[in-house]
Parts: sequence; structure tokens; C-alpha cells
Amino acid sequence: TIMMSSSTSHSAAIATERKLIRGVNKQQGHDEENIILKNTMNAQYIGEIKVGTPPQSFMVVFDTGSADLWVPGEKCAAESPNCAAKSTFKTGASSTNKAVAEGAKQDFAIHYGSGPVSGSFTVDQVVVGQDDEVDDQTFALVEHTAGLGLLYQKAHFDGILGLAFPQLSQNPGVKTFMQNLIANGVIKSHVFSFYIGNGQDGEVAIGGYDKAKMKEDTLNCIDLVQPANYWLTPMDHVKFGGEIVSSGKNAG
Repeated sequence: TIMMSSSTSHSAAIATERKLIRGVNKQQGHDEENIILKNTMNAQYIGEIKVGTPPQSFMVVFDTGSADLWVPGEKCAAESPNCAAKSTFKTGASSTNKAVAEGAKQDFAIHYGSGPVSGSFTVDQVVVGQDDEVDDQTFALVEHTAGLGLLYQKAHFDGILGLAFPQLSQNPGVKTFMQNLIANGVIKSHVFSFYIGNGQDGEVAIGGYDKAKMKEDTLNCIDLVQPANYWLTPMDHVKFGGEIVSSGKNAG
């Protein structure tokens, strides 16, 4: 991954150059794209994505427990008071925005552990990092967030980008953002990774891992609990403060 420059114009030139190179042979892909995760009190880690043309910026949770991408729609603040301070996606301001295909699923609804949100699907360009881009990504514009209550109102994120398996998607048969990155040859490695900062910003790497933060000889591969709907790995026991607090069949 090319290091970001303090010069905006220089960064844009690098991104453009990389896009042109990929345009010659997109199947080559590239190494990981490292996205800064802003840390709030070691409790929230959120990163930026850009949607539409010209790009509109949103701060999202990169969520391993869900598979859908959503950002607030223009009606969100009017429909849900806890959405008033959030960035909203303006479809009319994007030259690449499209309605979903005729006959495709229109309505979006999901229930998280913290509550439900709902809205409708749309199609547009989505970018993470400098230029990990999917041109025709289906995602949701959420209008109803009241179910998330004060948690969402006080949180610093606008939306959620799901990184879980497609079986969890609320729009079966439509590729998730990660699936499209792979299918379009944008990334060459089917991997994402997290570095969680302690009292400092963290990082999510899409398409690999940051070798400056993770040593290859310390990484272990563990088979997931099947069926693989969640990122669950088997554990023999759990220790807290040196004491075993759970043993037997565990997953986490």
C-alpha cells in the first residue's frame, strides 16, 4: 500500500495512477488497503468510506457481526430524532446513483443487538481507503434509526459496513461490498484484519494485514465453527486474570 501524503493533490495523483494501473489488468489486485480507525475511549473504532460521485464521506463501523452496508438517507433526520446530527447521503447530488433493478428487493430492515433500523436499497459507487472501489454497489439508505436510541445519537458513526458472511445479508443473492472487491479483482487476498489501538487510533486492513503491525511468524490459522455464518472459532477455555472462567465447548 502506498503511504498517504500530506499533500491532497499528491494523494489524489497516486490514487489516480493506481486506478489507471488496475484498469490495465484489474485481476492483478493489490496489497492491503489500510484504513485508520478513529478511537473513542477504547470503545468505538470507526473509519471513513466515500459514497457517490462526487464522493460523500461517512464514518462507519466495520462490523464483523453483520453483512450489510448502510448509511443514513436524506429523510433520516426527519423520521428519527437520533439521526439529526448524522451525515446523510444525497442521491440527487451523485451522478452515479441508480435505483435498484426492477424486481430487485427494495426495502431494507435489520435488527441488531442494540435495536432495529430500516430504509430502502440504492446503487452507487463505494470507496474505502484511497481507491478500493466498487462501482455498482447495492447498499441501504436508512431512514428509521429510532430503535438504536441514545446509543446511535451519541455515537460518532453514521452507518455500518458489514464484514460477515453473505448468508447474514438482508439482501440474499446481491454481493456484499467485500464480495465485490474480490469478484472485481480489486484485492488479491481474501483477507481483512484489525489492529485495535489502546488509547490511540487503530486500523482495518482490507485485502491483507499490515506487516508493520503484525508479525507473520506469530499468526495462527484456526478453522471456524461450522456452518460458517459468523467469525466464530472454537476455544478450549477462557481465562480472566489468570483464572479459568469458562471451559468446555466455547466459541467466540
